[in-house]
Amino acid sequence: MPEDTPQSEPRAGGTFAYLVSNVIEGAFALLFTIILVRLISQHDFGAWRQFISLFFIGSSILVFGLPKSLLYFYSTAGTTERSRIAIRSLILILLLSLFSAALFFSIRGFIADAYSSPALSTYAGLFSLYLLLYFPLLIFQSLLIAAGRRRQLAIWKTAFAVTRLSTLLYVYLAGGTLLNLLVILVVHQALQLAVSLIIYLRISGFRVSGLWSGSAPQMRYSSHVTLQSIAGGFMREVDKILVSVHYTPERFAPYAVGARELPLIDLIPYAVGDAITPELSNFHLKKQISDFLDLWHRWLKRISIVIYPLLGLIIFQHRQIITVLYTADYVEGAIPLLIFGLIIPLRLTSFQQIVLAMNQSRAVVIGSIMGLVINLIIGYAAIRTIGIVGPAFGVLIAEWILNSFYLSRIRRGLEIRWRELLPWRFLIRVMALALITAGLATVSGFVTQDWSPLPALIAYGILFGILYLAGVRLLKLVGVDDLSKLKKTLGLK
Repeated sequence: MPEDTPQSEPRAGGTFAYLVSNVIEGAFALLFTIILVRLISQHDFGAWRQFISLFFIGSSILVFGLPKSLLYFYSTAGTTERSRIAIRSLILILLLSLFSAALFFSIRGFIADAYSSPALSTYAGLFSLYLLLYFPLLIFQSLLIAAGRRRQLAIWKTAFAVTRLSTLLYVYLAGGTLLNLLVILVVHQALQLAVSLIIYLRISGFRVSGLWSGSAPQMRYSSHVTLQSIAGGFMREVDKILVSVHYTPERFAPYAVGARELPLIDLIPYAVGDAITPELSNFHLKKQISDFLDLWHRWLKRISIVIYPLLGLIIFQHRQIITVLYTADYVEGAIPLLIFGLIIPLRLTSFQQIVLAMNQSRAVVIGSIMGLVINLIIGYAAIRTIGIVGPAFGVLIAEWILNSFYLSRIRRGLEIRWRELLPWRFLIRVMALALITAGLATVSGFVTQDWSPLPALIAYGILFGILYLAGVRLLKLVGVDDLSKLKKTLGLK
């Protein structure tokens, strides 16, 4: 193959392994939070979640769109150019990491005052180190996906999800404080980054000749993604900002655990989106629309079967979920969890990723700014009128409007009709099955009404699972190919 032609990786190779690793990572992240709320005070946990909110905004804005631009340009570049793109991206992300850490440290006083959280200033040095060590990991994951190393990435993600959870043992033994949590997490990040850099350089090579040659398209793409990320980063966290500014860390803590999507809800769609984006980009470039839709729809169907039951679970058990996961002290987060649960029908995939895979970065910028404005206006008005849960409604409404816009752009880009855009009939059947069986499972409450929350929730979950899986089998929603592939991935005969 000539060195200037794009290389295409095996179609969806390792996607199941990568998907499983994201499920494991999400489960361990949830377990991390479940344990953490029991190790440190509500005030310390609130300060930690305030930092995480700022961290998500920073990681969206200050990495200059490099992870997404690397994913797109590396997967469509020729052999020689790939090494240049990877090394160029690495140098830039390291410089941006230094800048981000310095920026956070320099404005620590302002942030602490705005959030009424002295800990954000007291531990600013450790928070800054966390930023410095984490940002480069974002392009590491993009490189492995673009290079077709999904299985290797799956092992990496699983291993470090386990080691991150184990850091809580140190927090327990050293004393349950925010300081001890930050110290051990910084050490963990340093180890993770060292391992990642070794793997990154082995894949990319170290071609520095003509390093900046032909960089203009990537930088232009990154600038568009950055504009989108500024709006998108604030959009995802604007509700947390509003609550942090209006309430103390103690009041913010319950909202923070409720106003988030359960790990499976966002991890699975985004993981699959990351994994298939290189294939979708190549199909779109070659005008292979039927192949594009075939791959995309196949994964939308699979994801819906896993994700949609969580909507039913949250609608009927939101209070019990918060109580079991985070204790009764955090039950105020139940209503935000319910509101965020109504976003689940959209979480089949990241429609933004699909728009980017079609090289429509300008549309993503427009959509993100639109979503931010809607979120901010509704969130601010709602917190002033109905209180702490108000900003969650801003997120809900903005998400539905924004994703409708992205769907319209995908349809226009593929030049297809609305009825061809998504597997509508299949999705409606799965949604109806999930909601009906979730409602039927509430009959378990007649038996468990005097039980403690955990066994009552388990009993409900078992009955719901049995009813739902029976419905999936009866309606033949899972194909033989899906089952055989899953068995092969899990090592089953």
